[in-house]
Amino acid sequence: SQKTHMRDSVLTSLAADTNVMYQETELTVLYVNGVYWGEYNLRERISVESIAQFEGWSDPDDVVLLEGSGGGLRAIQGSTSAYAKLIAQVKKQDFTDDATVEALRAYVDIENYLDYVALQIYTSNQDLNNVRCYCNPREDGRWKWILFDLDLSFEVDANSISRWLQSGGVGSVTSQDNTLFIALMKNANVRKYFLKRMGELLATTLSGDHVAELFTERGLAMYNEMEYTTARWGWTMSTWKKKVAKVIEFAKARPGKLIGYFKTTMKLSDAEMEEYFGDAMRAIQNAKG
Repeated sequence: SQKTHMRDSVLTSLAADTNVMYQETELTVLYVNGVYWGEYNLRERISVESIAQFEGWSDPDDVVLLEGSGGGLRAIQGSTSAYAKLIAQVKKQDFTDDATVEALRAYVDIENYLDYVALQIYTSNQDLNNVRCYCNPREDGRWKWILFDLDLSFEVDANSISRWLQSGGVGSVTSQDNTLFIALMKNANVRKYFLKRMGELLATTLSGDHVAELFTERGLAMYNEMEYTTARWGWTMSTWKKKVAKVIEFAKARPGKLIGYFKTTMKLSDAEMEEYFGDAMRAIQNAKG
């Protein structure tokens, strides 16, 4: 297709600075029966085996792995029952109480989940049904999330924080349940942690300069092969360059716009903006020169 051939692989790699699992990428050239087929991204497979390796768990059979399917979750291995019971409990509990959050930590890696949500918010992913989450009852038993399938990201400049805070699911093309995020944001300490973490990421890993550089570097690594790929499939290098330029432009603009969305949606004061997003705002100013 006439796309960047790098959007998903570059954006999911942003999870490398978190403890959220993602699929690493290797650039490859494919031939089918000796016929040139073009440039492809060879990706790590998400499986109970790769999860066990990522976590350092000895037995993949112990892993419970769920995936999004039709607005709900189905089990790839194990059962959905424990997760369903967890979400049912979350809906009943008062998360303004710190004790409720502390009790939840026995079942959910909260920092992992909030980093996962931060990355989904930043990338403005519209196709949010592609969920993968896992736990290992024989280890710590806590649910964790995998950053997976960002093909429909970096296209719509959405107020993603507002969307994640609206009850009834989040996503425009497809959606996922956001009960857990809404509940956690009702707790003052968790809310503060999330805002500080979001600001920290926007000043570093998710800064305009850094993400633009990642796309630029990948484009240079692919450049020669894309000349052959575009010719093979009947489109042009000019089209590909425009697609790449568009995601780089999005990367440079997204932090500033997203910080504005956080301010209006969460009604943050100037002092709070400095506390949470001061470094990120200065990084934007420095980038403008």
